[in-house]
Amino acid sequence: MTDSNRTTVLAGMLVLASAALGLWSQADPHPIAATAASVAFLAGIAVLIVGSRGEPGLARASTVASTGLILFALSDVVSRSLLSLSRDGDAAALRSVGLVVAVLQVLALAGGVTGAVLVVRRHLLEVWTARALMVVVAARVVFAALAFVPLADLPILLAVTRASLVVPLSLLVFAIALLLHGRTALVTGRAHRFIEAWRSSTDVV
Repeated sequence: MTDSNRTTVLAGMLVLASAALGLWSQADPHPIAATAASVAFLAGIAVLIVGSRGEPGLARASTVASTGLILFALSDVVSRSLLSLSRDGDAAALRSVGLVVAVLQVLALAGGVTGAVLVVRRHLLEVWTARALMVVVAARVVFAALAFVPLADLPILLAVTRASLVVPLSLLVFAIALLLHGRTALVTGRAHRFIEAWRSSTDVV
């Protein structure tokens, strides 16, 4: 996908919006911001998979990776919708929805891991972009695992609270990597020239 610049830029902008909304929802918890963050991330992944304006997406390179990543991104939107609709239901309905959401999250994490591993191993994205995607998936896996940790101990509670920031921050890194996708050599070259110019200007004659 090194030639799909418009696709990665559009996907990067959507993921960046998701990261910003996610950080905002951490600072000021609001269900609308959290839901919007999930929708923006899903849209970004969808663009990355389908492509934009005739450019190829990940779907052309790997159907399995694309399916896994779509499931990974879609799970939060579906889970939030189910939990919102069942908020006023009885205890039995809440337990049923909770079970469905738990199964969906497990499938989503499995899909995310599968998709990210395939992207890395098959070089479907540039190295840094693929690694950033792996970080996003790993952050979600770790945060999901922390949900099973008892929160009676204050240090553990603080650790989980801080870990919740890792997810939007990992999205921020992934968004930047997408925006720079296909431009790594150009950016690196310019940074190298800037550093060399700065060193030359600070040399003592």
